[in-house]
Amino acid sequence: MSSIPAISVAARSTFCTLLFGALVSLAACAPGDEASGPAPDKLKVIALPILSWAPFYIAEEEGYFEEQNLEVEFIRLARNSDALPAMAQGDVDIGAGLLTAGLMNLIAEGARLRLVADKSHLAADGCSHNAILVRRPLAEAGVLNDPAQIRGLRIEINRFLPEAFYADRVLRELGLTLDDLEIITLPPSSEADALDSGSVDLTIATEPDITRLLMTGEAVLWKAAEEVIPGTQWSAVLYGRALLDERPEVGERFLVAYLLGVRQFNEGKTPRNLDILTRRTGLDEELLKAACWAPIRDDGRVDAESLLEYQEWAVSRGIAKRVLSEDELADHRFAEHANAVLVR
Repeated sequence: MSSIPAISVAARSTFCTLLFGALVSLAACAPGDEASGPAPDKLKVIALPILSWAPFYIAEEEGYFEEQNLEVEFIRLARNSDALPAMAQGDVDIGAGLLTAGLMNLIAEGARLRLVADKSHLAADGCSHNAILVRRPLAEAGVLNDPAQIRGLRIEINRFLPEAFYADRVLRELGLTLDDLEIITLPPSSEADALDSGSVDLTIATEPDITRLLMTGEAVLWKAAEEVIPGTQWSAVLYGRALLDERPEVGERFLVAYLLGVRQFNEGKTPRNLDILTRRTGLDEELLKAACWAPIRDDGRVDAESLLEYQEWAVSRGIAKRVLSEDELADHRFAEHANAVLVR
């Protein structure tokens, strides 16, 4: 019977080294290893620690961005007015907010900025997340029933925002316009003190500031936006050139994650949602429970047509250059793609 040739110590050592190296290489190539997958796509997203940005924070907290292989960096600018220039210049990828006269003018001048998803709208049967509030003594004295007494009142408002459009409509029903009131601009944190001291008579507020002001007892809700312009698109997610033209597939994946956040947000004031929002906004949980959570469409559809009257008003007031077409204003392909993915 033949014997197996002996293997030298050196040969055995070489063989073991080669085998170990091969096993390490195979392990590195194994499916599911994080190092073998593509690096996440990075996005800079403007976000503020307030209630209306809730779906963004829910999407991050629940890992929806990570599931779409996205690395999202939330950017808070020193001034809100810096947001549009930052997007137009490509310094940030995604923003959100109202269709302002400034945004209209940038797009009219050729800026590649488009509304891509609903962030809030004025549902006719919804709660009041934007409203005109008045000092309680004026409301109790019946001043709001007399146009002559309304004329000259001091209103805290930004004339370049859609809030001025619906306030003007309310006044026109009384035979007045915004020009008949004294317009004052204050930071939101000063609204309660201003109403209390009488330095302003009327203010436009959003949630949760509406609830906070009403809780003081110094303010009374006069007109809610959804009563005046029901169905209007109020705020939207905004994409810039990078996602519209250069990386649309990244924009599609962001919208998938965002709509997952929207759908969880629309489940309401669940313990999980309240936990996320108290931490990410710094707002008191009891205030969040009492506040109106603005309605957002599950499918993210932007109702660009509902913005036509506002655009016409802005042009008539001389604050916007022209009315934009729907194609100039909105890009529906991202929400359409996200919905197709989410029904699979």
